[in-house]
This record gives sequence, C-alpha cells and structure tokens, in this order.
Amino acid sequence: MAKLSAKAQEEVEYLEHVLRSCAHLSALVEQYSGSKTKNTSDMYTQQITRTLTQLRQNAMAKNLGFIADAAGTLGVGATRGSQVQRCRTLREGVNALKQLVERTMKATGDADVRQRGEKEKDAATEKAKAAEAKATEESD
Repeated sequence: MAKLSAKAQEEVEYLEHVLRSCAHLSALVEQYSGSKTKNTSDMYTQQITRTLTQLRQNAMAKNLGFIADAAGTLGVGATRGSQVQRCRTLREGVNALKQLVERTMKATGDADVRQRGEKEKDAATEKAKAAEAKATEESD
C-alpha cells in the first residue's frame, strides 16, 4: 500500500487494534459457548459486554460512529436470549464487525491515496498555469 498521511495512518492503526479486539472477542465467544455452569457463563458474558463497551467508547472518540454503532448493537445482543441464541448472535456479530473494520481500512487507504493524487494534480495544474502566464508575460 502507498504511504498514508498521518491522519489516515492513525486511523488504520486504530482499526488494526479493533481487529485484534475482534479476535479476542471471538475467543471469548467460543469459551462462552463451551461453558456449562451459570457462574462461568456470566463471567464470559460480562467480559464480552465490557470489551464491546470499551470498543464502542473508543470508536466514538475516534469519530468512527458506524463501528461504535455496530459494537453497541452487538453489546445489547450479548445480553438477550438463551445461551445458544447469544452464541449465535455473537458469532455472527463479531464476524460482521470484523468485515466492517476490514472494509473501512481499505476505504481509508484508498481515499487517502486518491486525495493525495488530486492534490498533486491540482499543484501540477497551478504550476503549469503559472509557467504559461510567465511565458505569456515575457512574450508581450
């Protein structure tokens, strides 16, 4: 990938952190699905909910509302239904969140490269206009 601006690089690094959180969430969901006792199930539910809440808060701070919304919705889904329903909801939700983050990373990189290309093109156009004006001025 081409070199990114500082802002885009910071956003991509945060999104990589979110992907690591998704991997952690996937592991927690699998442990939760295998838990047999009520105490163990509650412990995993609390960890999952806490992780999703932190992810939501950090995404809002980074101005990534769509990721925060997805994490918040998943956090609410983590507390509803039976254990089987929760496991299914969480598995599908974590996968959807991961896909959303990956698409956002790609779009961030593409948009930054496109924006940089437009700036370079505008600068080249301005330089050409200045040279043309100077040449016209000298010929008069």
